[in-house]
Amino acid sequence: SITKESYILVMFAGMASICASLLLLNAYKLAPNKLSEIMITMGFSMVIVALIEHLRGNKMEPHQWLGALISILGISLVHLKK
Repeated sequence: SITKESYILVMFAGMASICASLLLLNAYKLAPNKLSEIMITMGFSMVIVALIEHLRGNKMEPHQWLGALISILGISLVHLKK
């Protein structure tokens, strides 16, 4: 069930995600030749969130671990392309 606290957290996460996406697009517009650095910076935050959840003792679902691993793989591929 949805509680008031979880609703507020979801709304905050949604707004933060929209702001991050707008900042990412702005960064790309300002420096289109620096796409790999921008993508590495953006993708690494997902890995940090996964690690923080694990350290807090929350059980992460397999799809959350998969998302973190895909982020790491994407960061690695972008770095290798350089």
